[in-house]
Amino acid sequence: MRRDGWPPQSVVVVIAAVILLALPVGGWLLWRRRGTSVDETWQRVQLSGVLRVGLDASYPPFEYIDHETGEIVGYDVDLARLIGEQLGVEVELINAGFDGLYPALNAGRFDCVICAFPHDPLLTREVGFSTAYFQAGLTLVTQDDELDIATIDDLKGRTLAVEWGAMGDVKGRELQKRLEGLTLAPYATPSDALDAVRRGEADAVLVDAISAYQAADHDSSLHIAQEKITDEPYVILVPLDSPQLLQAINEVLAHFHADSTLIQLRERWF
Repeated sequence: MRRDGWPPQSVVVVIAAVILLALPVGGWLLWRRRGTSVDETWQRVQLSGVLRVGLDASYPPFEYIDHETGEIVGYDVDLARLIGEQLGVEVELINAGFDGLYPALNAGRFDCVICAFPHDPLLTREVGFSTAYFQAGLTLVTQDDELDIATIDDLKGRTLAVEWGAMGDVKGRELQKRLEGLTLAPYATPSDALDAVRRGEADAVLVDAISAYQAADHDSSLHIAQEKITDEPYVILVPLDSPQLLQAINEVLAHFHADSTLIQLRERWF
């Protein structure tokens, strides 16, 4: 050992050589491990023939318990079973609290979550998101005879009902900056805002798509003029280390978009 605390130069050279040789070997082993990794969730689903779906059965019409039969029903339930049919597996529904769905998925309690779950960019490093299967963003609703209001750009000089403090209110204030003569009429709830259009107090209303679809389904005098004014996609969650399962689900959803299955589900439940 040298007096200054450093090892002899020959020892340094040997250590450096060992490190340089180890780097490519370690990198190769890491690459090989990644290249041969198995999607254990997808493998288990295929071997068992069962897709375990987590949801919170307290959000009609997406998922809720039918009081007559005691069974879980809803839009998401039908979607889960249709996905199961396409994948050739049975679907097992597992009811859990909404706040516990994400940690339970990562703990392996379910294989995926189908529960009107909005896309959350903050979770993209911890969970896999499917493509969107439902858009819950703001929707423009008018009276059925207001055919001259086709988009939000037709609201100049009009009165727009919104839910006070909600996204419709925020969007309405943005529209006021560029649409001359637009007046906002705030109401306590989406239902109150929709009622204002029914009574003629407002020319149109901005509400979430769920409220819009339900209102238009129960009242033929209301007309959905423009959808997806804002983007709020509902997605399916899968474990982050399940790319094959995610790909299989996305392929099924693409098929459902193409053959109008998702539109049919929406029309059935809304």
